[in-house]
Amino acid sequence: MIENKLTKYEFTRILTPILELEGLQKIKTEFEKIFPEKLKSVDDLIEYSRRYNLTYRGGEIFISGIGELSKDSVYISLNCRIGRKRLNFFKNPAIDFINDLKNICIEAIGDLSFKKIEITAYTNTYIESTLESFTYIYDSSAFNSKWKVGSELSPLIIAPSKNSRYYFVEFIFNPNCYFRQDKKTILKDNWEEHITDVTNYEDQQAIARLKS
Repeated sequence: MIENKLTKYEFTRILTPILELEGLQKIKTEFEKIFPEKLKSVDDLIEYSRRYNLTYRGGEIFISGIGELSKDSVYISLNCRIGRKRLNFFKNPAIDFINDLKNICIEAIGDLSFKKIEITAYTNTYIESTLESFTYIYDSSAFNSKWKVGSELSPLIIAPSKNSRYYFVEFIFNPNCYFRQDKKTILKDNWEEHITDVTNYEDQQAIARLKS
């Protein structure tokens, strides 16, 4: 990796072992081939992406969440932020990033296709609630109509958004909803039983940090 700029090959190598349910040790080994620091755990990637200017396709990359939900199942929540420029009036620069995410996922996950949904909901702040539109691109075979937070809408989510300064893309993968068969990652029949696993894990981690 040169000057913390990920190549397409390196970006793919970060996500592929997670999508292929390779297990924690294999994932750490792949990460250490890319990143210049020795990782004590995959949690170190969160701090690494914050401390250094990690970029891909001109966007800043932040790993906002990563952890072992169960044996061989490591979830990831990854964010990309791309500064808006005048030339972006003709083309949204996040599209190439989204297409790369889609292609990496399709290569690893069997029979994967995507659907897009736009949802209008209120955002709560300390000052007021405002009505906003949210876009989600998700595994077309797995839509959770009972979702309470965006990360529970589907086990695989790409969520683009923007404001006056930036384009954003959030990517979330819940591995507990999938299994490996014939060298492909396959959606479980009972995936809905695991759809809250990421939320539950993050809540448990937050409680553990408060107690430490």
